[in-house]
Amino acid sequence: MADSLLEKVKLNLRISHSKVDSDIQEDIDACLADLRLCGIAAKQTDPLIINAIKLHAKATFTEDPDKSKEYLDRYKSLRARLSMAKGYGWEVSCGE
Repeated sequence: MADSLLEKVKLNLRISHSKVDSDIQEDIDACLADLRLCGIAAKQTDPLIINAIKLHAKATFTEDPDKSKEYLDRYKSLRARLSMAKGYGWEVSCGE
């Protein structure tokens, strides 16, 4: 079972090697920074935050442009909902 956030994202991306671990970790860090920038309290153990990170990573690492856009749209939708949800956001709205 995947323990770390990196391992959870790799499992979701169907990646079993460690050749791109630093790239994946950078994407995780960028996603967390984006969520915080939008006023979202991004706790790395929260299932919705983990889901947002997985969507962000799939958008980044998917080679199909249509699928990438779909994952990015889903990430942005979840990010918007989290920014307005009690316990996640701080009355800050994140624009495009």
